Amino acid sequence: MLPLPNRLDGTLRAVATSGNQGLRFNKFVDGWEMQENDDYKLQDETTGNKRSGKQIWIENFSSQTVGNPVELNHAATRLAALAMAQSAGSPLPPLKLKTVSRFVTGLGYDHATKNGFVWHHTLGVPFLPASGLKGMMRAFADHWQALGDGGEPNAHKRFERIVSLFGNYPTKSRDEANRGVSPQLREPIMGRLIVFDALPTAPVKLVAEILTPHDGGWRLSGGDQAKHPGLSPSDWHNPIPFPFLAVDEGQTFQFALGLTRHGKVEDLQEGYILLEAALQWMGFGAKTASGFGRFMSAEIIAAQNEDDKSRAKQGEEQAALIIRQAELSAKAAKAEAAANWVPKTGEIVRQLDEDRPNRIYVEIVKID
Repeated sequence: MLPLPNRLDGTLRAVATSGNQGLRFNKFVDGWEMQENDDYKLQDETTGNKRSGKQIWIENFSSQTVGNPVELNHAATRLAALAMAQSAGSPLPPLKLKTVSRFVTGLGYDHATKNGFVWHHTLGVPFLPASGLKGMMRAFADHWQALGDGGEPNAHKRFERIVSLFGNYPTKSRDEANRGVSPQLREPIMGRLIVFDALPTAPVKLVAEILTPHDGGWRLSGGDQAKHPGLSPSDWHNPIPFPFLAVDEGQTFQFALGLTRHGKVEDLQEGYILLEAALQWMGFGAKTASGFGRFMSAEIIAAQNEDDKSRAKQGEEQAALIIRQAELSAKAAKAEAAANWVPKTGEIVRQLDEDRPNRIYVEIVKID
């Protein structure tokens, strides 16, 4: 293969740092090392005090914020205006939600670090593609919500409502007969909701994360634990850390919905309810089972913070009360012991005034 550049020169590095960070992340990967087979490779593991080339490359982005604030503001304003124009006169503005956990998407993309990342092509910032958001909303409505039906999860009206919002139902269903999926729901139908890309409203702070699987040998053997019981995932296996890039907590994104020609204001209201609930409870992107990808509104976050402060204050007051009760109990026990005290010959005892107020000081000394 053609030789790859071992290091970017200083001029190109300076330009890349101030330009489109998505282009830099995907196209200008640094840290290649020459292998014995005349091939270039980013070092996989950290050996000794030497950090891996993958980790160094990820850290180049985790120590900064990405995105031009002026361009991001213009993009968010244009997208909001477009969504409002497609909302059938509804006064509902786009949602602005914050990440309450770290967020990552695009890990399966091809990349030199073996873990990709989704970048906006022109803005050079992480974003949430509309196709993924629509799928998340539909999955939430299908498997988590009854859409106000109040009936069983397989209610026929529920699927009719899902089709009316998102379009015709998928071509396959595991229990199609029991879930009320009629042939009419298979017909090509345009949904009433339009889902737009979710863009950050300000420069985004990125962080470095580490994935350390313990099941490499098990996966290489085909994942058959019966044939290879010694290779099943276990804590004593040697994990190989895989660094990847993620969005930090507290980053604000704008989520916008619109309506097609058959849509109504009620559809838009329901769409925003589904969108916010899905982002809060399911999460978006990769590693949601580990808590990644959760979004909440600033109002909910503030309410939770106030609740946490109230709980913390109550805990402090309760702890102070317990301490006070313990001090009073100790003082009462000490007073009772002082009242019942009987001196013994051979001991040197001195009683203080605070122990026995208005009593005579007593000191007994045995003299040979």
